[in-house]
This record gives sequence, structure tokens and C-alpha cells, in this order.
Amino acid sequence: MPPDLQATPRAVAAYARRMRDRLLVLNAGSSTLKASVLARGSEDAVASVTVPMRGTGDAADALHRTLQSIVAAGIDVDSVGAVGHRVVHGGSLFTRTTVIDLAVLHRIRELAGLAPLHNLVAAEGIAAAAVAVPGGREPPACERGVHAARAEEAGAS
Repeated sequence: MPPDLQATPRAVAAYARRMRDRLLVLNAGSSTLKASVLARGSEDAVASVTVPMRGTGDAADALHRTLQSIVAAGIDVDSVGAVGHRVVHGGSLFTRTTVIDLAVLHRIRELAGLAPLHNLVAAEGIAAAAVAVPGGREPPACERGVHAARAEEAGAS
């Protein structure tokens, strides 16, 4: 498990450097799945893909299409050593990068009420990536700022 990383591209990229050659960053939203592949030691994407997504229930298929596009761009999926996920709302529980295990994934699903169009889709994307990219450990980046403050005000934790 990584030391207390901040949710910045530089910190996540540094974590990926300790893994394999590349980091796959996923942003599963209500209508698209955006993906970027970062090479070791770089914050610049070597490949970026955006595929349409129909929201919940479509994450696995959208990830499959995303990985096909990444392979078509000349990136070997086996070179991905870490998968980072943008999770819109981590409430007051996830305010910095956290390596995802089953308990964390469960909590992200429980926080779906804080970002109903995004958190469930993100959780589905996380589960799909765990199967499709088994070599990639999964540090998500949860938005902090306003979202976490609102969750604390509402008593959500």
C-alpha cells in the first residue's frame, strides 16, 4: 500500500513508477469513459481515449472498448502497472488517494447518494478494471474541496 499520497497527477504518477511502466487513469462518468495512459516518469499522456457510455450497467463494455482503442494506439495493456480512478465524491471518508480493496469499493458504492450520476458508475469501472487489468493496483482520486465539505455539513461519512 502506498504511503499517504495526495490526489494529484504527479503523486499518482510517482506511485505508478514504483509499479510497472504505465499508469491507466480512468474517469467513468454518466455519459463517457475517459482514459489516459501515462508513461513511466511522465505526466503527459501517451494515449487518450473517450468512449460513449450509457451510465450504470455499461462500465465493463465501455472499458473493453477503451482498452481496444488503447491497444490500437500501440499500448500493451500488460504494461499497465497501476490503474487510477477519478471518483467524484468520497465524502469525508476518502479525501486523498486510497488504494482500493473490497471494503473501499463498498464504501464508494454507499456514497453514491452524494454523486448519484457518478459514484455508482465509478464503482462499476473500478470493478471492471480489476478484472480487465489484473496487474494494476487501483488508487482512486476523490475530489475533495467543496464535495467533502458539503458531505461533512450534511453529516455524511
